[in-house]
Amino acid sequence: MSQVSRRTLLRTSLLGLVAGCAPRLWAQSERGGYPRPGLRRGPTADSVSELMDEISQARACTVECAETMPEDHYGFRPVAEERTFGQQMVHIAESVRSLFEVFVQDKAQPTFVFGEAGKEVVKSKADVVTLLRESFTYVHRGAADLTDVDLELRVQFLENRPFSKGRVVRFLLDHATYHRGESAVYMRLNSVRPPRYRA
Repeated sequence: MSQVSRRTLLRTSLLGLVAGCAPRLWAQSERGGYPRPGLRRGPTADSVSELMDEISQARACTVECAETMPEDHYGFRPVAEERTFGQQMVHIAESVRSLFEVFVQDKAQPTFVFGEAGKEVVKSKADVVTLLRESFTYVHRGAADLTDVDLELRVQFLENRPFSKGRVVRFLLDHATYHRGESAVYMRLNSVRPPRYRA
């Protein structure tokens, strides 16, 4: 009988171990896999308290951006096709509240009829800051009236696709982050240091 090297024995032993475990691992993955530590599944994954915390953070970050930019730069736009800084802030305020009203609170008409045409009216920096505070505060108070079960309810949203109300809230916060990111570039282009990101 030929002598088997230690390396060959170790290699075949490891392969045997993996081959022996693979069917069980595969079966487990077919049933949904192993949950990662700290991850929750089901309705509590988008809990109301977590969303309220995210809304508070979004409000603080967005208002800080609006307050940081000098008022004489509120009319700045990097190219003709883009909104001005002030319009970006107004768009955030109008869309956050209106999306929440229609798709989470089931209102027939939103407070603001907003769009993507970039025609938002900017009166003054103070007006914009107030509008942002009021819109995010409205959403925060509205979220406090929801339950975790409410967050699982489905509505027809983008392109008439079914979204849970929890996902709608996350979308409107992500949408605000997108436009706030654009506004940070506007600040840099005007030698204004944007507020630090915080989570």
